[in-house]
Amino acid sequence: MAPVQPAASVAATGLGIRYIGQHCYCFSGAITVGNETKPALAFTTGSGYIVGKLGFTYDITGYSAGEEIGYEIKLNGEQIVDAVYGGNITSPTTNVYEIEILLPPLTKTEVNFVGTDATGINMQMVFTGRVYGAE
Repeated sequence: MAPVQPAASVAATGLGIRYIGQHCYCFSGAITVGNETKPALAFTTGSGYIVGKLGFTYDITGYSAGEEIGYEIKLNGEQIVDAVYGGNITSPTTNVYEIEILLPPLTKTEVNFVGTDATGINMQMVFTGRVYGAE
């Protein structure tokens, strides 16, 4: 069994992806999003394809009815997911939405938070996956 690299054992937030053997992960950290689109994750996948789960969480304390929050996913600049939630999100104040996703090899991956709240909503994104066919 190959040793785990020292940098791989650090649970750090940021735009990039981290690989540990046949697994990968990334954490956006808490990002305050107002009436704007902000990057949550941005990386290029390696030589293998990834099957994983993307978890979107938020804290809507102070959220006003009619505002929107959510995220978008782009692969090589092409939008593949537009998950924007709006209307009367009032309960619970925090929630988790998960989707399964396949990321092809050598693919520029971008996940952006989207919001229309004037005061800002804290959002987080977590991605965990299994890598197949990497050389």
